[in-house]
Amino acid sequence: MSAPNPTADERQMLLHQLKGSFTSIYLTVLSIVQGVTLATLASVVASNYPQFTAVQWALVVLTFCILIIIWHHMTTDAMTWVWIPDFRDAVIPFLLGAFELYQTQAIIIGLGPWLFGMVAGAALAVLQFFHIGFRVPLETENAQLLDHFKTRRRSEMLQGIVGIILFISLGVVSVSTVNGKGAGWPDETVIEAALPWIAVLLTSLWLGCYVIRTTLYWRVIVALVRSSQLPASTPLSRFVGLPWG
Repeated sequence: MSAPNPTADERQMLLHQLKGSFTSIYLTVLSIVQGVTLATLASVVASNYPQFTAVQWALVVLTFCILIIIWHHMTTDAMTWVWIPDFRDAVIPFLLGAFELYQTQAIIIGLGPWLFGMVAGAALAVLQFFHIGFRVPLETENAQLLDHFKTRRRSEMLQGIVGIILFISLGVVSVSTVNGKGAGWPDETVIEAALPWIAVLLTSLWLGCYVIRTTLYWRVIVALVRSSQLPASTPLSRFVGLPWG
C-alpha cells in the first residue's frame, strides 16, 4: 500500500524547512573552511617569514584580504537569496577552500604561481555568477530583489572576465621574466624590479573594486529592508550596476 500524499500544509512545512536550513548550514561549512585556510596562512607565515621578501609580504596581505572578501560576498548572498540547496551548493565552499589553500602555499612558491591561482579565483567568481543567476529566479521569494538587481549581474560578469584576462597576462609575464625568457627586453632589470609591484597594484585594484561593489550592494539591500526605498543615485552606484532611487 502506497503512503498517502502529503497535504498542502505538510508540503509547505517541508519546503520552509529546506529553504530555511540553507543559510545556517552553508555559513557553518564556509566558516570552517575559512578557519582552516586562515590557520594555514598563519602557519605559512610563521614558518617562512624570515625569508620573505617585500613582495611576499604583500601577497600575504592580499591573501588575507581575499579570505575576508570571500566571506563577505558569500554571507551576503546567502542571507539575501533563498533557494533549495543541492549538490552544487555543497561543492562551492570546498572549491573556494581549495583556491584559498593554494593561494596560501603559492606565497612561498612565487608570484607567477600566485597570479595563476588568481585566475582560478576569477573563474570561480564567474561560475558563482552563473550559479546564482540560475538558482535565484526559481524561487518566488526572490522576485522583488531580483528585479532590482538585474543590472548588477552585468558588472559581476565583467569583473570576472577582466580578472581572468588580467591574471593570465600578469602570470605569463611574471613566469617569463623569472625564467629569463624576457632577455633582450629593454631595461630588463627595471622590468624585473617593477613587475611584481605592478602585479600587486593591479591585483589590489581588482580586489578593491570587488569590495566596493559588494559593499554598495549590501547597503542597498539594507536600505530596501529598512525603508523600502533605494538610495540616491551616485556615479559609483551607476557604474557598478546597482539600482538607485
